[in-house]
Amino acid sequence: MPERILDLFTEFRAGTNGLNTPAGNSLLGALAYFGLDGMGAVEKDDMRALILGGGPWSDAERLAILNYCEGDLDALRVC
Repeated sequence: MPERILDLFTEFRAGTNGLNTPAGNSLLGALAYFGLDGMGAVEKDDMRALILGGGPWSDAERLAILNYCEGDLDALRVC
């Protein structure tokens, strides 16, 4: 295990405690709160449904899943 872990969800919740976060407390909500671009909520829900539906996935679906995960990582890099 790493010696230190930074949980940006917890940091965002602590930093906005008692404040209005119009787009919610998720990664998309945090990005919107700070004026940063993120994936659309519908697209994110569709990708979650695809992933949670389990495989097997087509090559195109696998690529879409990888791009989805990479998009979350890219969003966290700018935070």
